[in-house]
Order: sequence, then structure tokens, then C-alpha cells
Amino acid sequence: PDGQFIGWAPGRGPIVSPDGMAWRLERGSDLVVELHVIDSKQAVPLKPSVGLFLTTTPPRQRPITVRMGSKSIDIPPGQADYLVTDDYELPANVTVLSVYPHAHYLGREMRLEAARPDGRRLTLLHIPRWDFHWQQDYRFTAPVALPAGTQLTMRFTYDNSDGNEDNPHHPPIDVTVGQRSTDEMGNLALQVLPHSAADRARIVRDFAAKEVEANVAGYEVVARHHPNDPAVLADLGASYV
Repeated sequence: PDGQFIGWAPGRGPIVSPDGMAWRLERGSDLVVELHVIDSKQAVPLKPSVGLFLTTTPPRQRPITVRMGSKSIDIPPGQADYLVTDDYELPANVTVLSVYPHAHYLGREMRLEAARPDGRRLTLLHIPRWDFHWQQDYRFTAPVALPAGTQLTMRFTYDNSDGNEDNPHHPPIDVTVGQRSTDEMGNLALQVLPHSAADRARIVRDFAAKEVEANVAGYEVVARHHPNDPAVLADLGASYV
């Protein structure tokens, strides 16, 4: 649904949208739930449930999601200060409502800063000690207005050393981007409200181009590690197309 953070991760509480921003679902939509589960030594009953709260009040505002991050993460074994950065210049005026960072077990520190065209700098997010078991989106009590031309800078640090007690690999191994929890991710989603329909279209178009470049860079890294894997090569080819 429009710009909503609906994924759940360990430690996250209920997902409640602000007033006036209910999910907008078209008639005939299918709701699909995908689960990632961790293997255990013995059989354990799995009984997931989802609660949906319906309203007759249509949404007054439609946010969109801008995603920063890196899909080309390639962390050597033993490196305790691997840095992932991403920069994005806002092509239109927006109001930032919420931010949602995500990494796995090697994540250590996260920071997001905004440099406005007038020279003012804002720290929108700083997590000095990331914990995979405690993940949450962070909603601003006072939404942050950012004009076009604002430079967003994301910096995530990872610890792939033996000193990281949460490291799933002892001894450490090369770690790249992937869907498994033992792989890594470096994602930062921003929920924003564009100030006009034209601004909305401009941001969506600009982000689509950025996403294409990120996909190519990410699949190239994975293909270097798995040059003979047909599935990896197919994904790389699709990203080129």
C-alpha cells in the first residue's frame, strides 16, 4: 500500500498508521504474507496471525517510500569497521514522517543526515549500537520538512570480526547481500509526503532510476562470488535488461 512500512522484523511492535493515512487497497487486491523462518533443532509449531483493522474513512494523505542503501555489500572476514554509504538529493519538496533502517547480525552503527540547501544540517537518525533483535521504524513527533536540493547521506557500519558476539560465523567468512539472516542488508526507507502531485511523480521517477543502478551493482557483486550459479547469472542479466 502507498508508502506504508508493513514488513515486520524481530522486536518490532504493532504497525499502526497515523490518522488520515489508512492503507488504500483497491477492490480485488490479493494480500500475500511471506514468512522467513529460522531452522531449529526440533519441530516447533508455527502459528502466525495477522490482524487487520478496517475503517470507512478514506485516507486524506498518500505517502511514498524512498529507499536508500546498498545492494553491493561485500564484507571481508575479520573487518570490524566496514562502511556502507549512500547519498540521495531530493528532487522535490517533501515532509519526512518516518524512517525505517534495516540490517542483519553484522550491523553496528547507523546514521542519516540531511544537508539543506540553506546550509543547515540535521541528524535524522543515529543508532550507535544496532541490534538485529530490536528493530523498529522511527516516527518523528514533529514531521521534518525538507526542500528540493536537500542532500541525504546514509552511513552504516558493520562488524564482521570474531569480536562481534552476534556474528553467525566463527571464524568469520565473506558476507554479501542476501535474503538469509546470515547474509547482510543495508536498507534505509524514508516515508515522505510530497507537497504536490508533480512532486510525487518526480520523486517516483527519480527513485526508479536509482533503484535500477543499485540492482545492477548488487548482482555484479554476488556474481563475482558465484560466477557459475545459473540463478545468480539470471538475476544479473535481468538487472541489465
